[in-house]
Amino acid sequence: RALIALHKPAHTECSKKAKHHPSVYGLLPAPLLRRGVQAVGRLDEDTTGLLLFTDDGQLLHRWTSPKHHVPKVYDVGCRHPVDADARARLRAGVVLHDDPQPVAALAAEPWD
Repeated sequence: RALIALHKPAHTECSKKAKHHPSVYGLLPAPLLRRGVQAVGRLDEDTTGLLLFTDDGQLLHRWTSPKHHVPKVYDVGCRHPVDADARARLRAGVVLHDDPQPVAALAAEPWD
């Protein structure tokens, strides 16, 4: 089975049918695409960072299915300082554009 780690650049989409920017699948060599690798999760089009791909369906399901409760850690840099009130709101839960259910951070800690 294939397991690929890719540093996703900004202005790419984690979709095979990209709408606004080039697809991250265009960054992969043809032999991997023929194997049917799929992204393990997704990152927003402007977000950079580690993106995993695999052709192992069981592994993909274990890592992405909500019923498996795989924890995720995001190391985020912000243009403006994030004060204690904003971190409290993140821990309380925010509604994302593509999901009506609030998503709450387990932790939101500042770093320098």
